[in-house]
Amino acid sequence: MKKVYIQTRTNKQWLLELTNGNITDFHMQEKGQVQVGDMYSAVIKQVDHRLKACFIDYGGEDHGYLPFHQLKNQSEAKQGNRVLLQVNRLATKGKKVGFTQLIQFKNDHFVYMPFEPGLHYSTKMDKNEHPDLVQFVNNQTQDSEGLIVRTKAFHVDLTFLQSELSSLKARYQNMVKMHEMNMVRKLDQSTSLFSRYLQRCALSSLESVVCDDLNYMQQLKMEYIDLKDLLIYDRNFYLRKPYSNQLLKEHFTKREVHLSSGASVTVDQTEALFVLDVNMNKYRGNLDKDRTAIDINKQAAIACAEQIKMRQLSGIIMIDFINMKDKTAQKEIVDVLNEHLQVDPISYKILGFNELGIMQLTRKRVHKTSYDFFGVKSNLIETDTYYRDWLEEELLQYQSMRVDTVHLQVEHDQLQKWKEVVKSFHEEHQFTFSLYISVGEDLQEVFQTYKIGDEAWLLKDNKAPHKYIDKLF
Repeated sequence: MKKVYIQTRTNKQWLLELTNGNITDFHMQEKGQVQVGDMYSAVIKQVDHRLKACFIDYGGEDHGYLPFHQLKNQSEAKQGNRVLLQVNRLATKGKKVGFTQLIQFKNDHFVYMPFEPGLHYSTKMDKNEHPDLVQFVNNQTQDSEGLIVRTKAFHVDLTFLQSELSSLKARYQNMVKMHEMNMVRKLDQSTSLFSRYLQRCALSSLESVVCDDLNYMQQLKMEYIDLKDLLIYDRNFYLRKPYSNQLLKEHFTKREVHLSSGASVTVDQTEALFVLDVNMNKYRGNLDKDRTAIDINKQAAIACAEQIKMRQLSGIIMIDFINMKDKTAQKEIVDVLNEHLQVDPISYKILGFNELGIMQLTRKRVHKTSYDFFGVKSNLIETDTYYRDWLEEELLQYQSMRVDTVHLQVEHDQLQKWKEVVKSFHEEHQFTFSLYISVGEDLQEVFQTYKIGDEAWLLKDNKAPHKYIDKLF
């Protein structure tokens, strides 16, 4: 049975799935982050004919990027024009958030495209075997709009499909009305990762879904009626959850992943790509050399697929499997990798083994990687974001413990920065304890927190002239 934990109160939000105590799925997002599929009412701030693109004010910290070929009509590429846009690419280092005017609205049965004429059907089903569905789709679409009929549409009745398609069209019309109000803003949030997970999760496989926020749990109960008996709000979530952010960071950014056979997979990130390397290490097996390579590579292919999905690796990905000269064996590995990647909705393309025997594939960037999410630049270097999130979680743990006083020690040159950070946390979470901040000596980490039972003792201990202590709240 699966036990699911959802943390939403902090800036770093995540959903963790445990099956018999083992991590089997993980989804992560930042509060308020831009997601692929989000809709915006935006303004063209600059047109660059050399780049054949527009720069967009969508209300974010930086301008977005809209190529001419993503406009429904290139005559709209004029400075000051207001445009209805959808995010189709997240920002990366050196690249802005990408937008398209060729918007799409999706559910499990259809992809509705208001500006891209044409009817398309899932290649997994034969539309000739479903004449009633084909006639229904023809009657429901105009020449100026397009529709993709997904596989699930072939298995439900037409009355239900009518409501599903009407819902998508109504959603589009609602976006148009809000866009006409002439405000730069987000109009529609793409379905959150957590909602997508719950939509496709089999009810029979779930033991419980534990949340850290009461309001969020109530929201889920209204959205997912079948889950209402499994949803639990734990007021002591930050004390009882199975993994802290630090442990999750270590798990999803560690370099080496060990396999049950004794082999391992190392995961490295570079500026241009991700590299996964399969090693025999302490492999325990009695098969011949060729059979051993295939045996390990099959197990490694499953592990690589899991790491790619849970770490949200994207762009160019190279996998260096143990060398196999047999083309049939290589195809077996491609099939295993494909089988375990295709259960994920994010598009990918396996290019196969190159002349050096290295597997090549690409995967669409839809979400932040685990390295970006946890603020880890490499397998060894943590960023300020990492420590900020670490402190937020520790303070929420003290809140759950109902302590009276917390003492935070930081380095002298970081004092003002951490004061501002802690005050922002207090505005967000309204802590009930008192917090004192002081300068620490010989700190082993960027900061150190302590639970204080006697506030008078703390003030007396820090009364010396050379010491500094300040009560923030």
